[in-house]
Amino acid sequence: MKELVLFQSDLYYESDDDYDMAGIMLNSVMQSIKTVFEPCVFVGTVGRWNGTFSGYRYCHNFNDLQNVISGYDDIIIRQIGTRLYFSLIHHDGRHEMELRRLNDYGYNNRDNASFDCFNEETLRYIKRNTKNFGKLFIDREG
Repeated sequence: MKELVLFQSDLYYESDDDYDMAGIMLNSVMQSIKTVFEPCVFVGTVGRWNGTFSGYRYCHNFNDLQNVISGYDDIIIRQIGTRLYFSLIHHDGRHEMELRRLNDYGYNNRDNASFDCFNEETLRYIKRNTKNFGKLFIDREG
């Protein structure tokens, strides 16, 4: 499947105008996500100064999602088929995460003890009870 880069922040940092354009482009992508938002889970690897670890972050609402991706040096948002991937880059490392929607069972049982800490049970729960995010329509005009 073809990879489509929806947003890549480091492409816009040549001047202050380009930096403003990055904000406009990121906002366009995030508004597209917001229009189809459902409770979801980021799942993938978390790169830190002391190594790379598996991790997840549950997003109850769209504000949670925005908080997850804020404060990074660079952001890359890619779509491959109906899968949505985020590369969140910071001074200590890089997080490679897929955004997955909870299916009906996952949503109705999201407060299950499997979300208390990250372990193999959590991974199994996420794999069984999530679905691909889906394709986004991105308004390239801003």
